[in-house]
Amino acid sequence: MKIELPLAADSPRLEVTLRRAQLRVEPSGDGDGAGWARFVPEQEEAPRQLEERFAVAARPADGGEPAAATLEERPVDDPQKGTLEVRVPASTELLLRSRNGALQARGLTGALNARSRNGAIAVRGHRGPLRLAAANGAIEVSASAAPHLDVSAANGSVSLTDVETPRLQVATSNGRVRVAQGRVGGGAVRCANGRIALQIAPLPPPAPDPEGGGGADTEAGGPPRLAVYSANGPITIALPEQVSATVKARTMGVLRNHLGSARTRTERGLTTLQFGAGEPELLLLINNLRGGIEVMKHADFETGRRGREEESTHHDPHAEGFWFDVDFSEEFPRFMRDMKEFGMKFGRLGEEVSREMRRAFRFGGPGAQRREHRGEHRRGRDDDRPGAAAAEIKTVLGLLQEGKISVEDAEKLIAALRR
Repeated sequence: MKIELPLAADSPRLEVTLRRAQLRVEPSGDGDGAGWARFVPEQEEAPRQLEERFAVAARPADGGEPAAATLEERPVDDPQKGTLEVRVPASTELLLRSRNGALQARGLTGALNARSRNGAIAVRGHRGPLRLAAANGAIEVSASAAPHLDVSAANGSVSLTDVETPRLQVATSNGRVRVAQGRVGGGAVRCANGRIALQIAPLPPPAPDPEGGGGADTEAGGPPRLAVYSANGPITIALPEQVSATVKARTMGVLRNHLGSARTRTERGLTTLQFGAGEPELLLLINNLRGGIEVMKHADFETGRRGREEESTHHDPHAEGFWFDVDFSEEFPRFMRDMKEFGMKFGRLGEEVSREMRRAFRFGGPGAQRREHRGEHRRGRDDDRPGAAAAEIKTVLGLLQEGKISVEDAEKLIAALRR
């Protein structure tokens, strides 16, 4: 049974809101704005229940909102599992929302904005703007090109393969970030708790936008800039051997360069690696709060050594106050609430760990400049050293979460490690 979608012929726009069903969107091949949907149940379902489950409407333009066709899954008792298949013209602008199901989209060219809670998002062969967000679900994008690619995941990993974009924005908490065969012009990759692995090549900067938008992130008069931030996890960057690029890195762990000869300079804990000759095609700004940084050859990304998850935990005395302008507390408000609840539940130990993690996520935020000026007076205070005995504290927390030690024992171990 098909559901006809009242899409506008000139600028089709569709909004889909699902509660339980999976969603798969593909081009219809029709050039007249026609679109339709059908539900494919895992088991046979009565047509009457299907009609009650999905509501379709045409929303007129109002108050700045464009006209759109809407398709919403209504709440029903004991809904049948299955997939809602949607076919629309490739250029349709899509707004997709899912509460408890996976989202898939393939072969489209219009703007795609997808949000999922408790479900994964997979996009393939897309040729248009992408904005994807998932809570408790992974995000995968492959064989796609976008004028801007904005991806965020909470409690889920992000995997981008064979993607091209002049502006890449990725943010994750409790999940790794992996970019393979990426061509980027700038942007930012942020990860709260997980490994970052990027196999990238510079994308030539786009022509200046007369309206002042949509370009790559650049410094004034400089090359496109890609900023990479990690609060807890190693960072791997794979670049072409013949690339002209500048890498500015700061880390609490070890910085390794396997790409080749580079002009190197270290000042106040900031290491600059200059690859190639001439003007750099890409500027990489890397800040790793806990963990190491590895720069390798593009071709070694899949076969290179992977056994560096546990990096040195020695601390840089100049690590206060980076030039990175990011406030993690705004990127991950839910994570910050979880840390506050942890502090309330586990007493002094929870408060200490919660305070330390809040400092990590504020690192480089609006107060960084002030903290840098006060750094000389603060470095002697044990409570203000970010990530002291980080690996050991992490081990103690793991034992506590597994129930192998009591809260009191954990507090004693943390106190001993901080002396």
